[in-house]
Amino acid sequence: MKRGLLLATMFIGMSFSGYSQESDVFSFNFVEDKLDDSSVNMAAVGSHYMGSDIAVKLELLKDSYTWKEEGTPNSPTTKTVVEKPAIYYSLKKLDKYYKKAIKKGNVTEEAAREEFVKALDIALFIRYQETAAFEDKLRELKEESDIALLYTKKVKLEF
Repeated sequence: MKRGLLLATMFIGMSFSGYSQESDVFSFNFVEDKLDDSSVNMAAVGSHYMGSDIAVKLELLKDSYTWKEEGTPNSPTTKTVVEKPAIYYSLKKLDKYYKKAIKKGNVTEEAAREEFVKALDIALFIRYQETAAFEDKLRELKEESDIALLYTKKVKLEF
């Protein structure tokens, strides 16, 4: 009897803890100077299907999250290092996701653009903040629509 009650209690507790994880909201500081695009090499910025401002933000993202590491005698090629790869690659996934969604007619270009700008801005704001829990959540998500939902609905920027 006690064993059954204990198992039932554990099962219910795990059910509620799973529910509370789904409703997590991640709070980060709003840092406006992270959107300064004066340091972006405009010659390196290519065109983008959603406009030149998105292309500039993607270049800012690349400049913020990646750097080149020179080769060593044991490994002579230069390699690109990505800091916080869960965030960086989730945005690359979202770029492809929105392109496909627009092409299929699942979302308007304006709505996709608005959501993608928000996600890019968030990534630029949180670059130097503690993001371990957010990155763990991103690694759990497999569907691009869930990643978009996380960026647009479950991230709160505090001023």
